[in-house]
Amino acid sequence: DATTRAGAQIVPVGDIHRRPPRHQLDPRLDPDVRVTNPYRDLYERLDNVWDLGEAKRPKEEWHRDTIWDLAYTRVLPALQTARAAGQLTLTSEDWQARQKLLEAWVKHGVRNPREHRILAPDASAARTLNHFAQNRRKALNYLREESLKVGRERFHRRDRVVFEKTSSSLGLAQGDMGTIIDVERLTRHAVVRLDNEKVVTVPLLIYHDMHLGYAVTGYGDGGRPAEHVYALLSTQWMRDYGHVARGTKGAK
Repeated sequence: DATTRAGAQIVPVGDIHRRPPRHQLDPRLDPDVRVTNPYRDLYERLDNVWDLGEAKRPKEEWHRDTIWDLAYTRVLPALQTARAAGQLTLTSEDWQARQKLLEAWVKHGVRNPREHRILAPDASAARTLNHFAQNRRKALNYLREESLKVGRERFHRRDRVVFEKTSSSLGLAQGDMGTIIDVERLTRHAVVRLDNEKVVTVPLLIYHDMHLGYAVTGYGDGGRPAEHVYALLSTQWMRDYGHVARGTKGAK
């Protein structure tokens, strides 16, 4: 009613093929209840619906094919296509997979982490990968000595960070990412240039949800695009979050 009175129009945009992950649902939900996709319900009920008919951004044919396979949950063909294109590495042990991923990331991501993002299957893996990425950049003098230690993490100038909780007073949304451009040790503030070019000053004594952002989980980055993504895959991750890499130029 409010939309009609204002003369506005609501345009929902979403994926009709994806089910919401069970962990994002109401914990009181009966596990036997069938989970529905609200976008599919709208798609089936409304007439004025537009389909995305072509993926414009990917230039390689294999990547376009993979996008549509993932869109229709054809995971095995998507992985086979990616492997044939040299974009998928299979290992028998988790540590081998992490090592291969980091070797690939170091070639380019250490210089430009904003456009070379690591996706981790869980928070524990993300912490391990973030620790390695930060240490590697520090060893190669991409980070400045000025830093702040908050909890188990230390933040340097030029570190990549992610904000995991919305703060309207700071102008932050969950999943926002950015680069630290200054740290104020006396006041314990970090000055961050967000990827939308907005600059925010974060009081770390009050806001406790800023973390290193070289590696993030599918939950943490909010689906924000990057030119290149290095994903440490697991079966459950592919089931719930394969959509995150669909809009990227190169997913390894």
